[in-house]
Amino acid sequence: MANKIIKLTLQSDLCPASGDGFAGFVDSDVCFLDNGLPYIPGKRLKGLLRECGLDIVAVDGSYSDVFTKLFGETGKPTAGELTVGNGKLENFAEIASSITPNIHRSEIAEVYTTVRSRTKMENGIAAAGTLRTARVLNKGEVFEFSISASDDTLDFLEKCVKSLRGMGLNRSRGLGEVKCELTNGENDTGVTFSDLNDYNGEKSFSYVLMLTEPVISADRSGKPFECENYIFGSAVLGAFAVKYIKKRGLDPNKGYLDETFRRLFLSDAVKFTAALPYKNGQVYSPATLSLKTNKIGDRLYDESIQLYDENSDEILKDALVRGDKKTVEHIKINPICKRYGGFVSVDENGVASKFLPEKSVFLHHARPSDKSKAHATSGEGEFYSYEALSEGQAFYGSVVGDEKDLRLLFDLFAESDDIKIGRSRTAQYGNAKISTAKGVAANSLRVQNGDTLRLVAVSPLILEDENGVNTTDLSVVAKTLGKDFEIIGKFCTETTVSGYYGRWLLAKTQSRAISESSVLVFKYNGSGTEIADGFMGLRSGEGFGQYKIERVPQSGAFELLESKEDKEAPTELSSESELGRKISNLRAGKAAAASGTKYGNEVKSRAPENASLTRIATSARVSANYAEFASKLLDIKQAKQQNLALLFVTNKWRDSGYFTTNEKHLEQRHIEELLEKCAKEIGGDYRVFVKHLLGAVNRIKQLRREKAGKEDAANEKV
Repeated sequence: MANKIIKLTLQSDLCPASGDGFAGFVDSDVCFLDNGLPYIPGKRLKGLLRECGLDIVAVDGSYSDVFTKLFGETGKPTAGELTVGNGKLENFAEIASSITPNIHRSEIAEVYTTVRSRTKMENGIAAAGTLRTARVLNKGEVFEFSISASDDTLDFLEKCVKSLRGMGLNRSRGLGEVKCELTNGENDTGVTFSDLNDYNGEKSFSYVLMLTEPVISADRSGKPFECENYIFGSAVLGAFAVKYIKKRGLDPNKGYLDETFRRLFLSDAVKFTAALPYKNGQVYSPATLSLKTNKIGDRLYDESIQLYDENSDEILKDALVRGDKKTVEHIKINPICKRYGGFVSVDENGVASKFLPEKSVFLHHARPSDKSKAHATSGEGEFYSYEALSEGQAFYGSVVGDEKDLRLLFDLFAESDDIKIGRSRTAQYGNAKISTAKGVAANSLRVQNGDTLRLVAVSPLILEDENGVNTTDLSVVAKTLGKDFEIIGKFCTETTVSGYYGRWLLAKTQSRAISESSVLVFKYNGSGTEIADGFMGLRSGEGFGQYKIERVPQSGAFELLESKEDKEAPTELSSESELGRKISNLRAGKAAAASGTKYGNEVKSRAPENASLTRIATSARVSANYAEFASKLLDIKQAKQQNLALLFVTNKWRDSGYFTTNEKHLEQRHIEELLEKCAKEIGGDYRVFVKHLLGAVNRIKQLRREKAGKEDAANEKV
């Protein structure tokens, strides 16, 4: 597989609509990342490339096979080879790193986008209710899409890329003209996994997935557009399996014929655990169902040891002894009363930090195959949405199995740390970077007669009774551990687990399961044994059935904190970076427009007539520098109008004869010097000076319109 870059240059403004808007401001918006930078969704580009490919195939049918290989066929179990990432600004990493806390998202949007309005005209008048606004990406910006395709398809792909000339909304009305080029991508960076840990008689290695694009972690029940809060082991297994098929050159539809493939991915011999949220070196697990919290969420109590009793609240007792009235009042107003949801990580000091993964919702439009048919008749062309885990987050998981099999899986990433995971991963979604992580050995406990311990379900437990019938009977768990384990406490719920067989395009059988985070408290009645973390039940290869064994917490009370953040002090805006310069100019432009408005108020009675003001404003906008603008001012033929224009743009009103009494002042060089001096006084370059001038022109025209309106109203009364 070859990694390439499609470089897309905007030769006109472009609106690759997100399907969403900004109420009261923008009807059709573009897509933005969390840091405020705009991007173009990969699905937009891939769909357009497919249309270009269809046009080429219609002319030259010899490309039919390579078209199918690249883009796949609708309704088939395997997708085409072409994968397209989201289009990000050229030099994206450099620009993103220059974003400081004192730069607001709205300022970044103003740098790279413009809001444009349009309306329908009827008989020279704007039709009622037809005003629409759209945000567009500015002409001249360059976006880069990372793509992957096999070497034998690159020739055809390049033809598709070169034939793409337009995209986005209003392509027939001046928007969306683009130039596309296929260039070489960056060299991949491989990953070396080396550390193996013991895991209950087997070996394991751990990894971290850093999401570079949103990831759709399919809902466990098979609902098409919903997303889990973490990545199920089945998604990780699928990602490794795809990597294995590509590296070994297997037929995607017949991978099961390979003996090694069956052992690694179909036999449950290798277990791919769920990938849980990971932040600042901490792994966050689903909060156990034995945890309760107060309404404002700053205290936790684990009921594994005993049910919560307000009268025996240790924190309250301690506060009463210390005479801490503030804490006493706080606890009485906010008693522990509800189950805690989310993810937590508990440190060795009994302090729990909470975390909830971020999600984003993306809107899409399924275009009908026959565009001439209405949606009602074709059943196609409807809007739909995807929920996905937001990019920039990390998830931690492990793979458990025989050392020989784990070494085979290591080799899959020896040349590239890229991994595609989740649904819809051929365009816009699913790209991540995998890296090695410090593993944790399976916890093992030695228990004696009378000891208590608890089992926590890390992932849903799909169980069967002795007759092979799917069940959620907790006695099956006890029998799995051994006859000497007696259940003395339980905090459990049920869930439904399904899935999808991509090979046969069929949903998997729905199974009842004990949900993750369920807790069973056991008393051991035997003479002594050792028990460790492990797996039980069905589909353990997909990470289901994982559990961990723990001592019951000796104290039920925890302090609950927000997840730990690496806080950075606000940084001064750096004018050295490209973004810093643009933001500085943006802010200077806003200040200049404000100063121009003030200047317009001061000189409104002496300013040139409206026609001359319009000429001045137009000349300023189309000129590239002071010299060009000065030349256009000196082209004004009427001496009086020229004099008024020069006085207006150079702020020389106090000396009304400045340009008329001394002919040498009419030299272009001198006019340029005065313009530059005026620009320095408002703190900016030529473009900032133009904003100052336009602010003054607009204000003067506004005041004149208001005055004319008042005079007309007075005449009507007379």
